[in-house]
Amino acid sequence: MQVRLANQKQSTLICVVQYIVMLIQRHSYYLAFLCDLLCPVKNKHNDKWTRQAVKFVKCTMLEHDLDYAKLADKLNEMGVLTDQGVVFTGPALRTKVNYGRFSFTFILQLAAAVGAEVDLKMLK
Repeated sequence: MQVRLANQKQSTLICVVQYIVMLIQRHSYYLAFLCDLLCPVKNKHNDKWTRQAVKFVKCTMLEHDLDYAKLADKLNEMGVLTDQGVVFTGPALRTKVNYGRFSFTFILQLAAAVGAEVDLKMLK
């Protein structure tokens, strides 16, 4: 009985994940919604612009199936250095993004590294 329940739960989870992937592929609007669910921006950002910037970075990473280590590799391949002049690492990127301590230059570098477009019209 327990094995059957475990298999049913696993099957249900697989169906949910497949449905989410289908939504992401078909509707970019849902991407921001899913990003909020999967990668919530913590309440430590008092400024709404900082929250939007962090959300943009996390959504872009989610959309291009990147974790912090993969993003660090892409940025390092482009020759992008941190503010201290050293190469990026996954943990350093995680801290930078989660604290919202990055410039618009970083957003442009991120977009160039993953081939994304920066659409400023969505900001309000």
